Amino acid sequence: MTAPSLFTCMYWKSPPVRIIEHHQHSFFEILILTCGTYELTVGRRQYTARAGDVVLLPAGLAHSEQNPPEDPPEFYHIRFYWPDAPHGLPLKLQDKDSHLRLLTSWMLERWAKESRISEAYRRGSLDGILAEVLQLAEEHEAEFVIRVRQYIIQNMDKPITLAQLAAHARLSLNYFGHHYRRTCGQTPMNDLRRIRLARAKQLLLSTNLPIKQVAVKVGFSNESSLSHALRKYEGLSPTEIRGMRKSALR
Repeated sequence: MTAPSLFTCMYWKSPPVRIIEHHQHSFFEILILTCGTYELTVGRRQYTARAGDVVLLPAGLAHSEQNPPEDPPEFYHIRFYWPDAPHGLPLKLQDKDSHLRLLTSWMLERWAKESRISEAYRRGSLDGILAEVLQLAEEHEAEFVIRVRQYIIQNMDKPITLAQLAAHARLSLNYFGHHYRRTCGQTPMNDLRRIRLARAKQLLLSTNLPIKQVAVKVGFSNESSLSHALRKYEGLSPTEIRGMRKSALR
């Protein structure tokens, strides 16, 4: 594996008018916002970053940048090479505990010092910064799955498509499916079915609702489709599940 290598670190105060049209770089960039507003466009998607946000721009990513003239941003700006960077890192993260800001400010203090010790310090600082980025990315992915599952729970009685889940996550349809599976180990639609069946079992065990009403509440078109899914994936019929409650009460 090739180690990441740093080649510049600075603190940048943007002028009021700043528009950089479509471009890309051969290196990675990290922007750690301290104040103001930074706007990024990638394809048709727009991102807005403010104080506490972190923007990670991979090498080769075509993008444009600008900021509102009334609210120009200030940020730490790190440029580096990362040949073995993992794929699929989010473009925007949140430095919730200010760890990245602190690590970068320490590195910047030593940036101008030319010595063997300071060079080693910069290399170690970059490794620490990237480790923190990976940790934040992992936490971000967990939050992303939680948000999608909350949407499923809130809309369980309605038809839910993969395209709707992708739109709620603000991801492209193709990337959403891959990203979701990589994060939680199953496809979004398999997870949707799992959540619906878990809720169906809960209702069957805790209420006296007719099975056809349970089916509608968890997003199945009728009693037959719910029964088929429960038998296939849980190995039990609705009646058998409801019978488990009666056995427990004896």
